[in-house]
Amino acid sequence: MKTKEAIQYFGSPENLKAALHLRARKTFWGEHPPLERQYQIEVITNGALKADRPVLQSLSERRALVCQTYLGAERRRAQRTNQERPSA
Repeated sequence: MKTKEAIQYFGSPENLKAALHLRARKTFWGEHPPLERQYQIEVITNGALKADRPVLQSLSERRALVCQTYLGAERRRAQRTNQERPSA
């Protein structure tokens, strides 16, 4: 999939970032999103947009990758939040 296709599907870069739960100001990739994001977009769009290289065979395997990625990001976010809190 191309970045332009994903933006077109969601209507704007801001809508795409919101769907992917991205907060960074500049998150847009070159011509193609990273494969990890392509799989995430494929799951979110229920297959309307397809990842370029089908490394994983089934949709359930792709969903598992997205869940692992999301949970890993949540853990890192929680760790950063805990580190920023002043200890009593």
